[in-house]
Amino acid sequence: MPSANSDGHFGELIRHSASDEIARLGRTLTQWRAAFLAYWATGRSSNGGTEAVNGLIELARRIARGFTNYDNYRLRTLLNAGGLDPLTPT
Repeated sequence: MPSANSDGHFGELIRHSASDEIARLGRTLTQWRAAFLAYWATGRSSNGGTEAVNGLIELARRIARGFTNYDNYRLRTLLNAGGLDPLTPT
């Protein structure tokens, strides 16, 4: 079994573990190493906000299946995303 200092990677250390679950965790950490390190290298930023807005837009798209008018579709998307006050006349 490699030591923690042999290659400097925790994922490599636990990848060679006798336990299947720990070995699987090690493989996962090794595969996602670049993404984990990028999170910390970019000031802990992520695209979570963008994904959340995209999810709201996709939900509105599914709900608005029958909209043929682009303005109605746009207004429904704004309403679902919280960018439109339904009480204010448009």
